[in-house]
Amino acid sequence: MSTSVLVVCYAHTQTLAAAGSKLLPPFNVVSIDYHIATAQDSGQTLRSFGLNFEEHSLSGACARTGSCATGLQLLTRENGFTLCPRPHELRRRFFERYRQSALVRGSDAFICSHPAAFCELLLPFNRALLVVVTTNLELARENPIRWRAWLRVVRRLANDTRTILAANSEYDVAYVRHFAQVTPLLLPSLAAYVEASYAPQGGKPFLIAPVHAPAARNFLERAKEAAAPYVKMAWLRELYGDYTFEQLGAHPGVVILPYTKSVMTLFELYRMGVPLFAPSLKLLVDLEMKEGIMSERIYWKGAPVPASAIDEASPNTRSDRAAVEKWLRLSDTLVFPHIQKAL
Repeated sequence: MSTSVLVVCYAHTQTLAAAGSKLLPPFNVVSIDYHIATAQDSGQTLRSFGLNFEEHSLSGACARTGSCATGLQLLTRENGFTLCPRPHELRRRFFERYRQSALVRGSDAFICSHPAAFCELLLPFNRALLVVVTTNLELARENPIRWRAWLRVVRRLANDTRTILAANSEYDVAYVRHFAQVTPLLLPSLAAYVEASYAPQGGKPFLIAPVHAPAARNFLERAKEAAAPYVKMAWLRELYGDYTFEQLGAHPGVVILPYTKSVMTLFELYRMGVPLFAPSLKLLVDLEMKEGIMSERIYWKGAPVPASAIDEASPNTRSDRAAVEKWLRLSDTLVFPHIQKAL
């Protein structure tokens, strides 16, 4: 990522630190999250600025990074995501249990990203907040009543001097603005935890990044077959179960047919300098409208929008070409420079 992004990260981290505590250093940031890569990215960046980062992961993949939450009471992997079945009761009980705990008393700030709405649980502790939207804003709040309540919280946080409201992609910046009518800071993931670099080795195939829709796999299988006389391609997950970044960097390039608008794998590969190949805007729009290949782009098709945005192009449609084109134009594979586009 560019130096300007690092400067913005540094400036806003210092703002967060100054807002949360006058006892610097150290400044302690606590993460309770469901995505190991976004938490790892935040932690690496914050530590590089001299802050302490404490991670309590509820992700099913937390063992990979040794960050699994242990000893948390009341909160589990099952109820923490939505706080259901009784969210208000859980929030009250969690506050009473942890208000005087070492977890809270030792923290100056909390960071929330996956889901961003998890910060609702942490609001009563009166700490600085870094809310980084890394996927659809309604994640874990796909209910009309709770969605409206969450949007009110987002608007309030956007005007709170102790909170940084951010998103890690241009798509999610626009998505938050569309639904919440506030504009978060664009804070791209740096993937600074990736230390490997592109170092291609002869004889290795181009990799095909994982996809989640059968139609996407069928499309890429046809492309793989057509390219076979000229270019050797292989599915990443068929070559590797667990992989190292050094292994990925040894391949000549990676083909990406995105299953959603922003994924951490792209940030990681981009950080390494691996040549990337992805669909053009026209091809991506055609495939999304006909095949629904970006299967995780839309979470809640009927997410209510505020009256002021009712006439704007919806991000949650596959039938309106103008709307699909407007929103897919903001996808990472189309925003990042130097990604080769297939017509």
